[in-house]
Amino acid sequence: MADVPFPATLSVRGARVFVGSRRRTKGLFTGLVRQLVLLPGSDATLRLCPSRNAQLAELSIPRVLQGKLGDNEVLKYPYEADMKVTLGSRPPCTKAQDATFWFDAARKELHLCASSQWVSVLAELTLLRIGPDPHKELAATHPGVTHGPAGLDTSLSKQKEGIGGEHRASVALASGHLALAFPVHWTTAKAKLDYVEEHQRLPTNSETLGLEVFGIPGVGLFVAAANRKAKSAVYKWTDGKFVSYQNIPTHQAQSWRHFTIGREARHSLYSRGRGLLQPGQMHAFHPVGVPAPLRPQPLQEGAASLQDQQRQAFSMSRFRDNQRPGPRPGVSSWPSAPERKIFLAVANFGPNEKGQEVSVIYKWSHRKLKFTPYQRIATHSARDWEAFEVDGEHFLAVANHREGDNHNIDSVIYKWNPSTRLFEANQTIATSGAYDWEFFTVGPYSFLVVANTFNGTSTKVHSHLYVWLVGSFRLFQSFLTLGAADWEVFRIGDRLFLAVANSHSYDVGMQLRNDSYTINSVIYELNVTAQAFVKFQDIPTCSALDWEFFSVGEDHFLVVANSFDGESFSVNSIIYRWQGYEGFVAVHSLPTFGCRDWETFDTSAGSYLIYSSAKEPLSRVLRLRTT
Repeated sequence: MADVPFPATLSVRGARVFVGSRRRTKGLFTGLVRQLVLLPGSDATLRLCPSRNAQLAELSIPRVLQGKLGDNEVLKYPYEADMKVTLGSRPPCTKAQDATFWFDAARKELHLCASSQWVSVLAELTLLRIGPDPHKELAATHPGVTHGPAGLDTSLSKQKEGIGGEHRASVALASGHLALAFPVHWTTAKAKLDYVEEHQRLPTNSETLGLEVFGIPGVGLFVAAANRKAKSAVYKWTDGKFVSYQNIPTHQAQSWRHFTIGREARHSLYSRGRGLLQPGQMHAFHPVGVPAPLRPQPLQEGAASLQDQQRQAFSMSRFRDNQRPGPRPGVSSWPSAPERKIFLAVANFGPNEKGQEVSVIYKWSHRKLKFTPYQRIATHSARDWEAFEVDGEHFLAVANHREGDNHNIDSVIYKWNPSTRLFEANQTIATSGAYDWEFFTVGPYSFLVVANTFNGTSTKVHSHLYVWLVGSFRLFQSFLTLGAADWEVFRIGDRLFLAVANSHSYDVGMQLRNDSYTINSVIYELNVTAQAFVKFQDIPTCSALDWEFFSVGEDHFLVVANSFDGESFSVNSIIYRWQGYEGFVAVHSLPTFGCRDWETFDTSAGSYLIYSSAKEPLSRVLRLRTT
C-alpha cells in the first residue's frame, strides 16, 4: 500500500461515510463511535448561518465531543463515560437525557432516549450532512424525517423488501448545523431465536377463529379477535399486555382484515417494530423493463397439463423481487392525517338477527377513537377478506364458503369507487368451499390464490392461482389440495414460496379416521424456468389451519397451527426453521389447544407470537426469547 498523506481538503458533498469494524474484515459496524470531530472547510463555512462570510465557523458539537486530542493524549471522555452511555439498571429518560444512550448489559441491548422514552436501537451510520438547514437535506434524502427544533428528531420509514424483508426506521439527530441520519435495523442482524415462553393469557369473549394485528398512528398497537359468539373484541397493547378496548357485534366471525385507503401522509412514531411502530405502504412493485402484456388462453380439454398451457400464455423475461402489498400485520399503509381512512372488515359466517348473511366494514373514527360501521356487504358464510391494491386501485376479495348446503358458489372481488366511497362488485370467481384468499406480486404481475376446502363430495379439490390481466384475474395454475384452509406467501432471498395448510382428507360416504387429519401440508416454490410453482417440501401436519412466516435476525421460520390429530385438540403446533438445502426443519414444539390462527408482531420490548383457539375462550401471547 502506497504511503499517501491524507488530503488537506476533501469534498464531502453528497458523500456517504461508512464506519468499519476493527474486528471484522466485512460486515456492518455495530459498536459505538468514540469521537467525531468535524473541522469546517471551504465547502461548509460558506453554507453556515448567520454569517455569509465567515472566517472560521464553529460547528455546534455536543460538549462531550469538544475535546480535541493531542498527539500523545487519550480520550478526555472515554466512550464508557456516564454522560455518553449509561450502564447498569434502567436510568431515567427525561428531557435532560435526550439523545443519550443506555446499554442494558443483561440483555445486550442498546437504547436511545427519545422524547422521554427509551427506544431500542441497532444503528449503522450511513449519512453525514453539514449545512444551514439539516432538516431540508435530510428530508430530501430521507422523506420520512420529521421537522422540529434542533436536538433530536425521530422519524419512521418502512421498506418492505418483499415478504419477510427488513424493517427499518430513520432516526435523525440534529444539533445546530450537524445532522446525522441513522438507518436503524430493528431486526437485529445477529439475533438468534433461543426459546419461546408464555407472556400473556388473553381471555376472549368466546372461541376465537381469527386474529388481526395492526397499528393506528398516534393511538397504538391493536389485535382484533374474531369470536364465534355474538361479540368480537379489539384489544390494545398497554404496558406490555393486550387489554380490552372495544367490543363489536358480529355473527360467528371468522376473520378480520385491516387496510387503509387515502393519501400518503407523514409517518408517526410508535412502538411497533423493534422500538418503533413501522408503517408500510400498499403499492405494486414496478421493476425496470416490464415485459410485454400477457395473453391468456382458455384451458382446452385434452391438453397435456394446465402448466403447459399457462407456460405458453404467460411469457415474461424473468421474475423479479416479490413484494406482498396486502395489509398484513405491520405491513399496512397508514398515516396520521385524518383523510387517510382506516378500515377493519369482518367476515361473518352466520346470519344476523334478521336472518341476513352480511359482513361489515368498519371505519376508524378519529374523533371517537373507535371503529364504527361503514358498509355492509351481502356474503355467504364468509370465511376471509383479503385487501390489496393493483395499479393504484383498491380491492377487497371475500371467500364465500357455502350457500346453504351448496359449496360450489361464487366468491366476489369488490373494487373501491372513489366517487361513491364504497366497495362495489367487480368480479366473481367460482370457488368450492373457499376458506382463504392470499394476494402477492412478482415483478409487475399481481396474483391471487384461493384455498378451496370442499366441493360437496370431497376435500380433495383444486385450489387455484389467478393472475391479473387486462383488468381482471385469470386462471394461471391449479394445485391439488386436501381441505385447504390457508395460503402463506413468503420470500427468502430471491426465492418465492407458497405454503398451503391442508386440514383433512374426506370423501362423502367414507368414515373419518385418525389418519384423515394427519396429512401433509405442502410448500411450493416459484420455478422461474418453468414459470410455475412446483412442489418444494411436504410437511406432516395435524389438521393444519394456518401458516405464519416470520424472521428473527437472519433466520427465517414458519409456524403451523395444528388443530386436531384425530383424537384430541391438544396437539403441538410446530415452529420450523429454514435451513437452506434441508428446507424447513422442526425446531420448537408448542403445546396448543384447538389452534386456529397465528400472528406475529414486534414491540420495543421484543418479538411475539399470538395464537387463537377455536375450542376455548382463551388466546395466548408467546414471547420469542433471543440470544
